[in-house]
Amino acid sequence: MERLIYQPLKRYNEAITLSTITAASQLMKDVKERSIKAAHVRMPVLLTGEAGTGKDLIAEAIHHQLSPPNEQFISLYCHSSDKHLIDKFEKELRSLSNCTIFCERIDLLSIDLQIKLLDILNANSNSKNLYIASIGLDPIDLIAKKQLSKELYYYFTTVTINIPPLRERTEDILPFVEDYFHRYLNRYGSTIKEIEEDVIEALLSYDWPGNLKELELLLDEISSMITTERILKFDMLPLHFKLKVQDFNESSKKAEDFVISSDKDLLPLDEYLREAEAYYLQKAMDKHDGNVTKAAEALGMSRQNLQYRLRKIKNGSTPQ
Repeated sequence: MERLIYQPLKRYNEAITLSTITAASQLMKDVKERSIKAAHVRMPVLLTGEAGTGKDLIAEAIHHQLSPPNEQFISLYCHSSDKHLIDKFEKELRSLSNCTIFCERIDLLSIDLQIKLLDILNANSNSKNLYIASIGLDPIDLIAKKQLSKELYYYFTTVTINIPPLRERTEDILPFVEDYFHRYLNRYGSTIKEIEEDVIEALLSYDWPGNLKELELLLDEISSMITTERILKFDMLPLHFKLKVQDFNESSKKAEDFVISSDKDLLPLDEYLREAEAYYLQKAMDKHDGNVTKAAEALGMSRQNLQYRLRKIKNGSTPQ
C-alpha cells in the first residue's frame, strides 16, 4: 500500500509531455507555464505537492520540453533510507551525462543520506545533467521538523513548482476522466461514452485525499468491471467509494442505502463483509497517511496481518 501511494501515474505507453497533461484549471495552466520556464533555464527544479498529484508527470514533461533534448529520463525513488540505494546511484551517475535525473521524494530519505545525496550532486555538477527533485509537504515545515536538509533544499530551490491538490482544482477532474476513458478505448476498447449526472456530482463533491492517483485507481477498478456498458452509472461505482463520498459530503443518502435499496436485492453476506472490510481498512490507512505500521497499531493487528489483508483485498479475494 505504501508503494501504491507513491508509485507514478500510468504512462499509457507514451511519452508524457506538457501538452498531454490535463490542465483545465488556471492553477494547472500556471504549473505548465512555470514548467516551460524551468525547461528553458535548465537549472535544478523542486516540485512540491501532496502524494498522487502527478509530480512525476511534471518532471517527465519538463524533460521532454528541453531544447536541445537530454538523452534519458531517469528516476531515483527515494522511498527508503537504504544506504545502498544512494551508493548504487553514485556509481551509476559516473557514467551518466546529459540526462534528466528525477529524485522523487527526497524528504523520505534520512538527513544523513540527504547530505550524501547533495555531495554526490555537487561532485557531478559538470555532467550537464538536469536534476529535478520532489517533496510531499511544505519545505519550511519539513526543515523545521528536521525531515529535510536545508542545504539540499537550497540546491533544488532555484526553480520551485507547486502542484496543487485535486480538491483545489476540481475543473481538472472531468477532463481527466474523459481522457482516461479515451485512452482506455484506444487500448482496450472501452465502451463508456457518457457519464451520468449523479456520478459527476460524486466525483466533484469528493475531496480526493489521494489526488490524481486515487482517481486513476478508482477508474481502473471501474474499468475492470465494464463489459458492454456505454453509460457510467452510479451503481457501477465501487461500494467503498460510494461510502467515502457519503461520509465526506453528508449527503441525504443513508449508509444502508448502499446495502439495501428499493430497486436492489441484498448483497450476499460474503460480498458485503469484503466491501466493508476494504472500506474500513482504507479509512485506517487514510487516517494514518498510508503508514502501514501506524494503521496496524490503531487496528490492533500486526503489520504483517494488515499487509496480508490489503494484498488480498487488492487481488479481489476475501481474507481468511
